[in-house]
Amino acid sequence: MESFGMHTTALLPRVVSSRSLGDDRLLGQLRSALRESGYAALERVGCRVHEGDVVLSGRLSSYYLKQVAQETVLRTVRVGRVHNQIHVD
Repeated sequence: MESFGMHTTALLPRVVSSRSLGDDRLLGQLRSALRESGYAALERVGCRVHEGDVVLSGRLSSYYLKQVAQETVLRTVRVGRVHNQIHVD
């Protein structure tokens, strides 16, 4: 994060198109983003990629974390679709 006077600017990851990445490379980037999200629970989220479409799976303790997982994926790369199949306990 950089601070300029009274304003703080968050440096977001570079957004790339899933079309330019193979599914394996895309999967690696998504897993890294979930690990580095700051939420330990997201490290346990399952992630599969097929032709640029992403499927998230697993169990989380809140709808908030489910949404954070989805938004983390959407901010990391431009994917075809995100199928959020995470269950909330």
